[in-house]
Amino acid sequence: ARVSSWRLSEAFLALPSEIVAALPGIAPIPALAAGLEGSLAEKADRDPAIVTFLATASGVTVLGIGSAFWGRVAGFGALAARAVLRPTPKIDWSEA
Repeated sequence: ARVSSWRLSEAFLALPSEIVAALPGIAPIPALAAGLEGSLAEKADRDPAIVTFLATASGVTVLGIGSAFWGRVAGFGALAARAVLRPTPKIDWSEA
């Protein structure tokens, strides 16, 4: 059965305005959850991924530059810090 556009419009107009306003906020949740799941799947990359997400979600603006840029800067900084602070594996030369 085909639903005409005016009936769909009437259905939305019958809903409370709070529900209609919440729908666009609810719609991207599955995509956000899938993105977070993918970025947090690799255990070694969890901390930089979380830092990137939190910095981006903060909404901070510095020097007129938005949080999307600063999230990437924070994420790359976390990756660099992990690379510098990661303990180097010890080589047992007696077995070589």
